[in-house]
Amino acid sequence: MAVKKVKKKQMAKRAKSIDSKTPPIKINWTTVDAMMHIQCTGEEIAAVLQIDYDTLQRAVKREKGIPFADYIRQKSDGGKSSLRRLQWSKAKEGNPTMLIWLGKQVLGQKDHQEITGNMNHNYTVTDLIKGTRTEQLALEAAARDVTQEEDEENGK
Repeated sequence: MAVKKVKKKQMAKRAKSIDSKTPPIKINWTTVDAMMHIQCTGEEIAAVLQIDYDTLQRAVKREKGIPFADYIRQKSDGGKSSLRRLQWSKAKEGNPTMLIWLGKQVLGQKDHQEITGNMNHNYTVTDLIKGTRTEQLALEAAARDVTQEEDEENGK
């Protein structure tokens, strides 16, 4: 047991010395913020920066002083606000697509489809099932007839 504790302490010291000698990776915060603004995930941002996702999380904690989840939420919320502003701007300009979309999203409006034609049929579910079964039997009989005719032609 004592040997394990010593080894753990040695490993911890070694890790500290490696970390203290290695300068922290420089993060381009303009890129990070812009990517968060357009709703990129932490994994996507790390890939673009060519760093590990955990490194990005540690850098946010170290340099911004808040957990990564809080930081990305702040930045992505700003992006959502910008998008909303642009959508409203397009709607104010009279963009019909944006007016319809916002009407559905904000006002709960829907498209109504009207079906026209003779709707005076009094079919029951049983009638429909029987009709379907009758059609199926007729198709099977026709298939048998075709098969018999082919067999007769081929001398079977």
